[in-house]
Amino acid sequence: MALKDLIASKSALTEEAIETLIEDYIRYDVEEKEITLLPAATALSSKQKVLVYLVALQGWPIVAKGEDVPPTAAKPAEIGERVGIHGGTLRPLLKDLKDRHLIGWKGGMYLVRAASLADIKKEMDGTASAKKPPRPRRKQPSAEHPERAAKIDPKLKRKSSGGKSGNLAEKFNSWIAEGFFKEPRTLSAVQDRFHEQGDILPQSSVPWFLLTAVRAKPPRLARKKADIAGKRVWVYKNP
Repeated sequence: MALKDLIASKSALTEEAIETLIEDYIRYDVEEKEITLLPAATALSSKQKVLVYLVALQGWPIVAKGEDVPPTAAKPAEIGERVGIHGGTLRPLLKDLKDRHLIGWKGGMYLVRAASLADIKKEMDGTASAKKPPRPRRKQPSAEHPERAAKIDPKLKRKSSGGKSGNLAEKFNSWIAEGFFKEPRTLSAVQDRFHEQGDILPQSSVPWFLLTAVRAKPPRLARKKADIAGKRVWVYKNP
């Protein structure tokens, strides 16, 4: 068997593989040089839609005779527009497919190669066994950001940079015991108290401490609306 016969057989095999993967999901508009997804494609996952579209691009040299053959690779913006996937979802999806060598990347454009068609068929059939890359471990909030720790898990609260009396919750509770809330206090006033003692908390983190005290059994603080500087705001006071 001559080497050219092997090349011819490979070409025929590639055309058949492309047709098998896309025949239920896409149609070519040769005049407009566009690929259209059929209603059946709505049942595919986002990842499968991307694969079908990129495989279909490989069919242009076969179905579009002549010199004006559309490109067989596409930029992310084009892929997203054609398959209906926004960039925030599409970018990690393309990266995953590229890392698993199901698609390639060249000059800012994505494409599939003939050698990958068999693996793409497994992906389409749901029989792919490739392992997903491990998710990076989330760093625990550091002592420099105790408010983040409190929002993730109260058990992760750290000693604040300016606090020698324990974690932020203990410090806040000591203010209640010392009578700081004998007078009505606004959320901003509590934030200022933290700042005065060196704990730079964003205002969005302060309600956690206040509401915990309000919901305690029995309540350690009570709250009500009051007119402050012409606005109706919540104030917190000893019950």
